[in-house]
Amino acid sequence: MHKLHQMATIIAMGVGLTCLLAVVANAQPTEGQVNVNTATAEQLQYLPGVGAATADSFIYAREQGHEFTTCDSLRVVKGIGEKRAKALCATDLEGKAIGFVVFKGKTTATAKLGSTAKTVKTVKTVKYSRPKAEQ
Repeated sequence: MHKLHQMATIIAMGVGLTCLLAVVANAQPTEGQVNVNTATAEQLQYLPGVGAATADSFIYAREQGHEFTTCDSLRVVKGIGEKRAKALCATDLEGKAIGFVVFKGKTTATAKLGSTAKTVKTVKTVKYSRPKAEQ
């Protein structure tokens, strides 16, 4: 009886693993990136954690002459702190962009991108945020 139980357990694990592999194989990777220097407000909202107000702050920073060139440069936008900036524009070991943000080229995202690992607190010191009178 014990061998029968072991065999049933092994078969069940195999079926479960096969199902898991099928789900992973069919999963669609998040495709596309957003160029924060040229994206529209709508395209900026494709970024995880970026809503209308943060998108407007990106655009306002650009209107004030700010050009985004590094992950750290994203932090001038209200709502983007150190952790969120790093999560949005991650690179691989060779420096190739694998995150959601690029600084050159076209915006290729066409829908909301996957979310960052967790919500992070925003930095209180902010350089750019559209004054309420202009909104």
